[in-house]
Formats: sequence, structure tokens, C-alpha cells
Amino acid sequence: MPSPISNVLAAYAKGEKSAADEIYAHYYQIAWDAARKRIGTSIQSRVSPSDIVNPALKTALSRLADGRKQVKGSEEFKVWLLDIVSKRVKDAARRATAKFRSVHRTQSGVETADVPSPPDLSPDELAIANERIQQLMEKLVPDDPLDQFILLCLMQGRNASEMHQMLKANAKETGSKIIGPAAIRIRIARIRARLRELLEDEDQ
Repeated sequence: MPSPISNVLAAYAKGEKSAADEIYAHYYQIAWDAARKRIGTSIQSRVSPSDIVNPALKTALSRLADGRKQVKGSEEFKVWLLDIVSKRVKDAARRATAKFRSVHRTQSGVETADVPSPPDLSPDELAIANERIQQLMEKLVPDDPLDQFILLCLMQGRNASEMHQMLKANAKETGSKIIGPAAIRIRIARIRARLRELLEDEDQ
């Protein structure tokens, strides 16, 4: 026999918007506890469980209401919701890591030694961030060495002209392929478009 909350979920999926309050009340603490356990101490000052849970519930209810997601009962909804929470925590850790790894440059565009140190991320946060970056790189540029080079340069804050100069310098030593700044910009646009697609797919 379906649980009461399963009936509420079914009613909401059929268009009974008033059921949203009951769904929030039932799942909020469950999701909040899960988010708190996944958020390490080093990013607690920038991300609270509520920052994760509120948009996660909003996303879940939106997709349930418009039919993009169908669930069979309360347990399946909970598993799906917690998966959304987990992905949002990973994204928060990735953004925190990327922010503190950004490279400061002088007006001439040359990298300086004044690079901010990363925050005191916990081992779990570092593992999550590194795994996330590796997964995205493998999906973005799976088997194209030139695109892999461009992606790494983008992560370092380099522009197309700088990438072109690096390729020219490397070609003198290795005889490797050189492409101009315009061609590099085309590849950058393609990588960014692919990244948007991957992030949109993961939110579904």
C-alpha cells in the first residue's frame, strides 16, 4: 500500500500544487542532513546546507510537475533528490577549488609567482573536485590532444593568442601541429558549448 507521502507526490505530479508544502516539509530535513554531511568544513563559510537543499528541492519539484521526471513512490523520490543534492555539493566544491587555483597575471600577461593558495580543503573535497575535473575533461576532449591542450590552457586563464605562441614554441622543438588564434577560438567555442551541454545533462 502506498505511503501517505507517496500519495502526496502522485497528487503533485498530477497538478495539485498545494502538495508542494507537504513535500518540502517531509524531505527538507532529510536533504539538509545529507548536504551537511557532504559539505566539508573548508567550504562551510561559503556554502550552507540550505544553499544546496533549497534549489535541489525546487529542481526536483519542477521536473516532477512538468513530467520530465516520474517516480514510483517516496523512496525513489528520496534517492533521486539526494542524488541532486550530491551533485550540487560536488559543483560547490569544484567552484571553490577553481576559484583558489585561478592564476594572477601582471599587466604584460606573464604569470607571476603571486598565486593564491588553495583553501584548506578536506581530503574528501579535494577528491570530489579532482574527480569532477577529470570526468569533465574526459567527456569534453576524449581523444584530441590539441583540444586537451586548449582546455588545460583555459583552466589556467590563457587566451587564444597565448595558446598560439605556446604552440609555435613547441613546434620548433617537436614539429607538432600549429593552428592560428582564429582556429583556436573556434575550438574554444566548441569546448564551451560542449561543457554547457554536459552540465545541463547532469542537472536532469
